[in-house]
Amino acid sequence: MQGFYDDNVGLVVSNPKASTGAVARAAAKMGRRSQVFDISVDAEFIRRQYFNDPSRNTTDSVIDADLVKATRLDRYALNAHLDLDSTVTSELASSGLTRVPKRRVRWQLAPSWRHQLMPLWGVTANASYQDVSYRDAQLTGLVDYTYLTLGADTDYRFDERTQLLGQVSFARYESDQTSTTSDTTGILAGIGYNFSPTWSARALLGLRKTETSQTTFAGTSTVDDTGYLVDISTTKQYQTGALTVGLNQSTNPSGSGELLDSEHLSMDWNQRLSHRWRFTLTADRYKNERSSGMAGTNDRQYLNIRPGLRYKLDREWSLSAAYRYRYQKYDVNPDSATSNALLLTLSYLPVSRK
Repeated sequence: MQGFYDDNVGLVVSNPKASTGAVARAAAKMGRRSQVFDISVDAEFIRRQYFNDPSRNTTDSVIDADLVKATRLDRYALNAHLDLDSTVTSELASSGLTRVPKRRVRWQLAPSWRHQLMPLWGVTANASYQDVSYRDAQLTGLVDYTYLTLGADTDYRFDERTQLLGQVSFARYESDQTSTTSDTTGILAGIGYNFSPTWSARALLGLRKTETSQTTFAGTSTVDDTGYLVDISTTKQYQTGALTVGLNQSTNPSGSGELLDSEHLSMDWNQRLSHRWRFTLTADRYKNERSSGMAGTNDRQYLNIRPGLRYKLDREWSLSAAYRYRYQKYDVNPDSATSNALLLTLSYLPVSRK
């Protein structure tokens, strides 16, 4: 259970609205393991209540299921995922179209197969298909879309510390409402390296080519664009905490009717201060632009920083207090929007009793 105060819940430039509110979450997990398959299902239900802006009230749910079969050399997996949520939260990292709350329905299927060619060399084939739709979203700028990805990864352990990595991928973004199709091919290569048992890093760099076509009453126009692909991260674990920092440059789907070229810088730090106290800090910075290379009305920067303290009441209960700062700036608007929020959370996580 969480209580909050936010001085700009819509993250808008003019006439920001402040609101207090509450968020209630309930989650459950079940699974079954046999000699043939491993099955797991996770479900979460979330109720968001805005006391000063009831139009944003929503009840969300997430269901995630995994089916895995493993043999000596192969691993087959199938993931199914369903989101029933609101654009209040779903569009923050992509289109930014959060001002008018609408229901988003997103489902995804993602099969994969990994084969161990040699003790030090493995390959993985993967695919995913997602369908995203918005309810009653006319005149909001939100459009339905589908997104298909196909990929192949390889990894070779060069020595005890070094791993050679490679990826090739194809993705297709389609939006019937805007008659837009974007095809992206990409290739990355890099290494993973273990500096020590508690410090690891990986870095992959590559190139992509995107071809976007749009059909209007005047005909079909096609735009080609190239760009960089980046996947860099490092994790340091120590006795009292852990720190992860990452930089990712990739193309991502969005509800704005176009594929986005997205740059994402992230940091996740947690530090145990004592037996009961823990400090956490998460930060995410996004820079999104149209993948076609042409300026768009939804090109934007978004920043989210959240420091917090957690106090462990006992083995199952904990109390957290956090401050959240958000910043949003559209390229077409000289002004920016900011939001400051205070959050107080009471959590219950039952201890497994076997």
